[in-house]
Amino acid sequence: MRCSFFVITAVWSQVSADFPTADETLETTMAEHAAAIARLESVVATLIVELDSVKRNCHQGRDAGTATSLSSSSSSTTTTTDPAAPEMPRLLTNSDSSGEHTRISSRSFQTPVANITDLYVSGTVYWHGRIWGPEEPSLAPSPVPTLAPIPAPTTSPSVFLGYASCKAAYAAGETVSGAYRMAGSSGSYFDAYCEMGTKNDAINAYGWTHVATITNADSDSWGFSDGTSAFQDSSEPLYSSSRWESSATSFDNTGGSLNPASNLDYRSQAWHELAPQYMMVKWNGNVLFKTTEGGCFESHASLATFFAAKSWSCGGSESIVTCATTCAVASNMLSGEDAMGMGSTFSNVYFKAGEADGAQDGNKDRAYIRTTNAGANVDNPAGLGSFCSATSTGGCSGNYGSVDAGRSDDGVLRANTSPYTIFIM
Repeated sequence: MRCSFFVITAVWSQVSADFPTADETLETTMAEHAAAIARLESVVATLIVELDSVKRNCHQGRDAGTATSLSSSSSSTTTTTDPAAPEMPRLLTNSDSSGEHTRISSRSFQTPVANITDLYVSGTVYWHGRIWGPEEPSLAPSPVPTLAPIPAPTTSPSVFLGYASCKAAYAAGETVSGAYRMAGSSGSYFDAYCEMGTKNDAINAYGWTHVATITNADSDSWGFSDGTSAFQDSSEPLYSSSRWESSATSFDNTGGSLNPASNLDYRSQAWHELAPQYMMVKWNGNVLFKTTEGGCFESHASLATFFAAKSWSCGGSESIVTCATTCAVASNMLSGEDAMGMGSTFSNVYFKAGEADGAQDGNKDRAYIRTTNAGANVDNPAGLGSFCSATSTGGCSGNYGSVDAGRSDDGVLRANTSPYTIFIM
């Protein structure tokens, strides 16, 4: 049988005679306070003995499993325990006593109260309510701990702004083609498309950065003018201010997309931010050529600065082999491509191949990237960034101006409309 808690609900009657009421305390002296506290301690000691007796009787009733006899100075009552019935509280009497120790947990407050209630017996006795006692001592505040200063770092923390190139991204474990964050030479950062699936056989490396898309499928965004001839497309910017040579950010990320699958003119910030060592040009998604030597771009900081540093230096009808910047390549024959390979392979490309001002102004031919497949002489402006100007309507066979990709002709004629995508490494 479980021994229940006994609640003493009539305690104050035993101590009220020895303890001052709330009204009386207003005129009580300190000496009387001390005397009252001493009397209260005596009463509490008596209650401890009585509570021990209750506990002992409770255990006896549990062990016997029968009736528990509770007696008082005036009467006695015998109760038969019913396991299903709730246990009832009773008042303590002077006959309840034992030597077992019961703990008292109490707290004293300055403000007295007129009643003490809810004294529970469960092995430990808790006094609920406030009892009158001496003033609690004040505690000195804990000192604030002194912290040693944190030493300043000897080096600034590194902040990742982006990869130096797609080749660096591949070396860092980024082997999937897609957009990656690049850190430009100007201290800025930008997103660029990295082609990770085509090997650079010259250095056994991967990681090509898409820098441009050139196509005749839209307007001639890669067109230009020479600034002197009367018959040309005067709406185009001067070549030195064009997409080919300018580092102006106004040309960046306009028109097309960094994704090379887009068939719209596009120039990445990488065109004027990343240094080229090798170039790969794809046509309609297939590799047209890859440069095979690392010195073609002469350690220039970008393609923009490389082209800007070159001049149109060929004489009238001169062979581009002798007057243009030459770079060896490995090429593929792609059927339908008619601006550079014309259905054949080639072993060199020529950068900024064109006649100088004054060399043949009546039929001035120029191209930024071309081959000799359309002819060795500069007279044919086939290639990427094709241009022809004249001093009369008969010059350039009447086809003057500039187109993004030109096919073989005495003047300027548009080549196919599939995209040429330029990558660097």
